[in-house]
Amino acid sequence: MKLLLSKRTAILAILLGATVSLIGWSQNWLTLKLASADIRVSSLDATGQSLTALPAGLALVALSTGLVILTSRAILAYVIAAINAAAGIAIVAVCVAFGADPVSFAFKQLTALSGIADDSALRHLVSSMTVGFGVFVCAVGGFFILLGALVVAISAHAWPHKRTRYERANNVSDSKASNSSVETLDAWDEMSRGRDPTN
Repeated sequence: MKLLLSKRTAILAILLGATVSLIGWSQNWLTLKLASADIRVSSLDATGQSLTALPAGLALVALSTGLVILTSRAILAYVIAAINAAAGIAIVAVCVAFGADPVSFAFKQLTALSGIADDSALRHLVSSMTVGFGVFVCAVGGFFILLGALVVAISAHAWPHKRTRYERANNVSDSKASNSSVETLDAWDEMSRGRDPTN
């Protein structure tokens, strides 16, 4: 359980989720068969890239913030967890919205092909549709980002804080200064007793 709630697990989940989301986004999301004789093409293949830019932007946010966790303290880790949780939920929400009405995501492409801007008329151009695997891959990536964010939120308080080189140098300096002060006081005590502290 400790391994599952470690910083490494959280980072891997977020980075894996962001990468998987980007891969899914670049793959086929939708294939439409078009029934109108006025359109020269009989089908339209669309990737996530051509349908929506949102998953890519959210995945890039997750990638960048996921790496920041390596050097962050608990308070910043909670902020990063909130950002990534929102990103993961948003990616999954986009995929679910697409699954509920895929044709609406392709209105821009259909308008470019037909010159028609009316949503109802565009829907009548479509005789059949097939949802591609890319949207499911993208949704899985969003789920992993959310999972990584939850691991951060649950376990960040228990992560050990690694001291930086600057902090270690300060501690060594403070220790030396403290020892020097003690030695100086001891020397004064010896002198007050009439003894030479240098002997």
